[in-house]
Amino acid sequence: MSRARLLGVCAMLLLAASTAEAQRPHPTLEAQPRGDSAIQLDGVLDEAPWTRAAIGSHFVERLPIPGAHPPVDSEVRVLYDHDALYIGITMHLLPGESPRGLTYQRDAYRIWDDDAVTLKFDVRHDHRTTVGFATNILGAQLDYISTDNGRSFRREYDAVWEVGTQVNADSWVAEFRIPAEALGLSPDDDARTIGFDVSRDHNARMATDDWSLIPPEFGSTSALHYGEITGVTGIGGGHLLSLIPYAAGTYLREPGGDGTTWTPNGGGDIRMRIANDVWGQATILTDFAEVDLDDATINLNRFPLFFPERRPFFLSGADVFEFGEAGVSQLFFSRRIGLDANGRTVPILGGIKTYGRVGNTSFGILDVATQATSTTPASNMNVLRLRQNIGESSFVGAILAMREYLPVAGAGRVAPFTADPSISAGVDGLARFFDDRLSLTGYAAFTRRTGEPLLLDDAAQAGDGGSGRIGAAWLGQNWTPSLSMLYVSDEFRPELGFVRRRGILQTRVEIPYLHRFKHGVLRSYTLGATGQITRTDEGDANLGSTTGWDASITTRGRWEFLVGADYESDTVETEFTLVPGVVIAPGSYRGATMHTTVTSPSGRNPAASVYYEVTNSYFGGIRHYLFADLALWLGPHFRVTASSTNAWITLPGHPAFNTTTLNSDLTIAINANLTSDFVVQVNNVAKIVIAYARVRWRFQPGSDVFLVYREDVDFSDDGFSSIARSLTLKASYRFDALL
Repeated sequence: MSRARLLGVCAMLLLAASTAEAQRPHPTLEAQPRGDSAIQLDGVLDEAPWTRAAIGSHFVERLPIPGAHPPVDSEVRVLYDHDALYIGITMHLLPGESPRGLTYQRDAYRIWDDDAVTLKFDVRHDHRTTVGFATNILGAQLDYISTDNGRSFRREYDAVWEVGTQVNADSWVAEFRIPAEALGLSPDDDARTIGFDVSRDHNARMATDDWSLIPPEFGSTSALHYGEITGVTGIGGGHLLSLIPYAAGTYLREPGGDGTTWTPNGGGDIRMRIANDVWGQATILTDFAEVDLDDATINLNRFPLFFPERRPFFLSGADVFEFGEAGVSQLFFSRRIGLDANGRTVPILGGIKTYGRVGNTSFGILDVATQATSTTPASNMNVLRLRQNIGESSFVGAILAMREYLPVAGAGRVAPFTADPSISAGVDGLARFFDDRLSLTGYAAFTRRTGEPLLLDDAAQAGDGGSGRIGAAWLGQNWTPSLSMLYVSDEFRPELGFVRRRGILQTRVEIPYLHRFKHGVLRSYTLGATGQITRTDEGDANLGSTTGWDASITTRGRWEFLVGADYESDTVETEFTLVPGVVIAPGSYRGATMHTTVTSPSGRNPAASVYYEVTNSYFGGIRHYLFADLALWLGPHFRVTASSTNAWITLPGHPAFNTTTLNSDLTIAINANLTSDFVVQVNNVAKIVIAYARVRWRFQPGSDVFLVYREDVDFSDDGFSSIARSLTLKASYRFDALL
């Protein structure tokens, strides 16, 4: 597909987006002013404003039977004052029921396996972005951002909010205070409407109920289907300024070095509302010592692995900067800033970011400078993003990203310098039709670099490259087919992006069918067929194809069983090293793969899953692959999780070998504000064990103390030896002021 055709297809998509708009009924709830009465967040809705507040009820079951009336109802009330929204939710219990609560840890997905409730806000009322806040009966907290109705979900979003819970004989109650800043709520003296929904996870029934029903085929964060809060006035006034300075110090010991070194560090973040819905943020000498580790992973293919962004500075306003297909071809991927190709930290000297919305136009501007290291030159990176919302659920947008290397010395290296930066640009769009069940998506992106490649491990040629994708998907109650075409030229090199595979023209079709049972032993079954054809970017040669099927059943008790098979062909164009000592030669490889999965109910203790796969299409050989994970709670204060991958591989001309990873975590939670994690990771290909321990104390909202220990141990044939050992103490304190 030529670049001209890509642009033509994208232009047609954008034209279609401009005409797409649908109307749908929403339940509404009028907010009540808090007045002069103080609200104590104790899970007891006995203050006078709560008794006067309008009640939203008649929740509807989403799972297991969409649209059914649950045997017990829930009730939601909304208050507001100048600074925050207050949400009170009463969830009635079945006779004799004892609600479950086993998770204290902040931002743990397992919170939804307990009795839990989630608030979902579409603050901008654009029917595409969700800011969510969840808690369980223990008062544990999880917050997240979901963009484009679930295409991207980021739980690393870390807002400041409060909640209190109370378990009664016939109900449990959650009482929230969500500050205007946590919502990104702009000041407005006029009455406003906010997209809003409440979802209750009821453990005893293994069911999920919504205040405003979200059809399950749309996912759990489809802002297209939220209800509305009305009557909110005078909230979020002034320009809120937040200062979060930090002080840290690290002891580091590396073999062959000069013993143990102590490195003090300090910096911080500044965040300010510049205008109604426009935010500015700055970071200085940024430190991410407390961020979760990526799982130990072994790459058993020739394409790069994709890891999600976890760092708070890059997650704020993330919905504005989304572009491309995550994990496949992205023009901008924030992990390319501050981390090298091996995941090692590249010091960030500073960064500024402005993002928000004016009318129907969303925008984002990002500028970050990084220091030179022994593996990467000093850089300055810029991103500009614009997106015009059209109707309730469509948009057109554009993005520009640049990276310039700077002649700044650091860590024994002086970076090369060029006056010609790497430039990437693109346009994208989304159009929805037929009550938002039919979606058309697409983007076209280009990269240009007129100078020579500056990174030694980058084999890119100077010149122009392009990428584009068009897709159509139908979200029916039973059928959810999709069709897409992806183009990535061999020269497409977005220096601030991520590309899994270059030089391809790929067509993919998926045809899943889901049937739900209202009664009986089974909840549902699914049948699915997939097909994919990959050709060179010029379309003149075949690079591989896949055809497959799968079938699964889910029992009333939420056990899941899945089986499937694929027939695959794959052409390797250039030899590559699979693992040390094993080189895969160019050639065409084909064969069949069979796989099966068994998953126990996640809402029961313990919870486990097992996945097994065998294939004879693995580069001319045979691979057996086994993944297993386990989660065990010893009451609400102790949790053990472990997962392991094992592959047994036989290839022509090589002795049989196996690969193994282990990721294990012991979590000790004294309460929701004081938790500790003890992590052990093993990778038998890299011959490394990582021991990691982290204690987090949130001594007041937005202010934390972290103590982080990490040791990397090599276990090659010479025995065990420490590669690096570090101990970091970091403290941050949040100051808020209204200007």
